Amino acid sequence: MRIATIMLLAGFSYSVVLAFLQTYAKEEGFGNAASVFFMVFSIMMLLGRLFLGRIQDAYGDNVVMYPLILSFTGSLVLIALAPAGWVIVFAAVPAGLGFGSLFPCVQAIAVTLAGPARAALAVSTFFIMLDVGTGLGPVVLGFFTPAIGLRGVYLVGAALMGVALGLYWLFHDRRQQRQ
Repeated sequence: MRIATIMLLAGFSYSVVLAFLQTYAKEEGFGNAASVFFMVFSIMMLLGRLFLGRIQDAYGDNVVMYPLILSFTGSLVLIALAPAGWVIVFAAVPAGLGFGSLFPCVQAIAVTLAGPARAALAVSTFFIMLDVGTGLGPVVLGFFTPAIGLRGVYLVGAALMGVALGLYWLFHDRRQQRQ
């Protein structure tokens, strides 16, 4: 399942938020911005999941996938460049919509592409890739933290999502255009 590679990269990128946001906010003097971030993130994730699946079903994968990937990418850039704590809290809106809704949308694509006979394999591959990305992300990207700092790590996460955008086009959108 090549489409699951997007979740590997998204997992890497999201793991930076999970592992380092509290430390980053504290080091930058942003108070409790990280705690508020996760509350706003959760609300936006729930809201996005309420309607984006229906939009995907009605209008197709591309209508939701490109905005979701760009939304999450933008949130990582906002976090990296945040001049104040309120920017981190604001970044939770596109992060919750982006990553929170990317999860079920990519899973739906994986299951659809696999077909009924291979749906279980598609779901397990999807979760393996997500788990590998989320598990290895802090270790791999954390290794570079002394050299590039936490702001740099968030920018690397954004760059990985840029790669995910290109892979989505290559693995799925381009394929649909040819059919």
